[in-house]
Amino acid sequence: MQTCVSAQSGAAADAMKASLDQTKATWASMGADKAALGQACKAASDAFAAQATAMKC
Repeated sequence: MQTCVSAQSGAAADAMKASLDQTKATWASMGADKAALGQACKAASDAFAAQATAMKC
C-alpha cells in the first residue's frame, strides 16, 4: 500500500499519504486488541482496493 501511495503525486496522493499516516497511528493506539485491529485492517484493505484501481497500482 505504502509503495503505491508513495509513487503518486498531487492533491489526491497527499490526502492518501495523510490518511495512511493517520491509519498507522490509529492502529498503533489499539495495542493488543487483535479483534479490533483485524476489523480495522480489513476495512482499510477493502477501501484501498477500490482506490488502488483508480491510482493504477
